[in-house]
Amino acid sequence: MKKRIIAILLSLALILSVVVVGAFANNKLEAKKQENAESSIPVAQAKPKESANVSLDSAIDIALEDAGVKREDAVLVEQPSLDKDDKKPHYDIEFKYENVEYEYEVAVDNGAVIKAEKEKEKVQNSEKVSEPVKANEEKNEPANSPLPNVAKQDKNHIGIEKAKEIALENAKIKKADAVFKKAYYDSDDLVAHYDIKFVANGYEYEYEINAANGAILEKDIEKEPVREQVSQVPEKELISKEKAKEIALSHAKVDSAKVKAVKVELDRDDLIAHYEVEFVEGKYEYEYEINAESGKVIAYDKEFAD
Repeated sequence: MKKRIIAILLSLALILSVVVVGAFANNKLEAKKQENAESSIPVAQAKPKESANVSLDSAIDIALEDAGVKREDAVLVEQPSLDKDDKKPHYDIEFKYENVEYEYEVAVDNGAVIKAEKEKEKVQNSEKVSEPVKANEEKNEPANSPLPNVAKQDKNHIGIEKAKEIALENAKIKKADAVFKKAYYDSDDLVAHYDIKFVANGYEYEYEINAANGAILEKDIEKEPVREQVSQVPEKELISKEKAKEIALSHAKVDSAKVKAVKVELDRDDLIAHYEVEFVEGKYEYEYEINAESGKVIAYDKEFAD
């Protein structure tokens, strides 16, 4: 009887050990399945590999697409530039659309949007208007900048050309030696003024000139930044001068038969190889920058011809 009881106990112990081992193995298998499931991310959610460096032109497209603004509707605040001073090299892109100003930072290595800010422009005394300047508004001169800021000026204001003269005289720079990068009327601050920016003799000058009396409100002079990169695209891969001219005329919606004083030059001294196209039609003088690779309009300006 005692032997029989011992045999039964041994059998029960064996059965119990089999159950425990089986449960442990099953738990381990389930854990493995769970681990595999967690590591299998759907393709739609998987992080894409970083692409090769993006061009400045592509970065502009990325910023515009993110903002939901068409390239032809955008107004450049500053010429887009490459910034390598931060931890992550990126392009600085600033533009306006209607009464909103956008500021973007787009990564050079993969085109990721690092920074995206937008700010609505202030409207003071109902002076800000969206319509182009009309010919009979003699003092409402369009800005001499790539894509001008159009704002209604007081009839007693000194005018952009006078503001330029004041800035040049203060800097002791001859007009022939200066290249203007920016010149427009700004009524967003407490004091209406002209923002003037030009380069000469290796230096960059920035002025704020009181629009009413010509007083210098702000002045900044610094060494002109050295371009860190120039276009290396072979000329055979660029569009022709004639094609660049056609693109500019088409964008301006002018009659090619009435166009005169056409000038087309290739500029490779910047991040984007581009054509500078200048022409006159009727009362207006047009200036365009056309991407020499893609044929896209980078910047344009329309002002009254002298």
